[in-house]
Amino acid sequence: QLKRDGRVRASGAAVLAVSGAVFAALAYFGAINSAMMLARFERDRVTVPAQVVFSGTKSVPNAAERAIAQRACSLYEFTQPWPAGYGFAGPWQSDIESNVAWLSCVLGNYTEAERILREGAEREGMNEVAAASIARVMRGDGRFDDAVTFARSHWEAHPEWERLREELLTWLVTDGQREMALEIARLAVKKRPQDLNAIRRLSLILVESVVATEVEEGLMLIDITLQMAP
Repeated sequence: QLKRDGRVRASGAAVLAVSGAVFAALAYFGAINSAMMLARFERDRVTVPAQVVFSGTKSVPNAAERAIAQRACSLYEFTQPWPAGYGFAGPWQSDIESNVAWLSCVLGNYTEAERILREGAEREGMNEVAAASIARVMRGDGRFDDAVTFARSHWEAHPEWERLREELLTWLVTDGQREMALEIARLAVKKRPQDLNAIRRLSLILVESVVATEVEEGLMLIDITLQMAP
């Protein structure tokens, strides 16, 4: 019993205190989870393609799209660990930050997005996903040369980061910087001579050349890849 002679017993007070703490905790976690679910819902309603956001043109979405992105961003910010938000640190923090960075880019705030990603990389350690994300934000902000330098330096330090290398080569080829693309593609094969994807990418760049000797070299590399993986 919680009462004796009309008064709350000490044990009763303790039970009430624990119950209150439990209910408060449930309310807190419920609010954070609800905010997270709503944030994902709003994020999924953003339809601006990543190719546009990171193209460097800084195109501005329409008012409705901006409003959706802003709501999603605010909800994600609410779930961030204190003092940035009202949530708490955990393995989900990187995912929250990644979404805030993406939505910031949609809203045209590339500087904020880069800051968030760099702080996350400093806390968790730089990895391929973080390096590629930071480079994309730099490119989206119109800093193409900075993005290329950043991506290349991190790939050269980690030749096994294949997706970063491929994205970098795609940027360069699309931007018409074929010579640098060819240089990096050759370096990739030199660093990892058994990397089939690296050899295939180099062969593709070579066969699209207007120089006959480069085309012949590209065809030779294609034959080599067929022998390595028939």
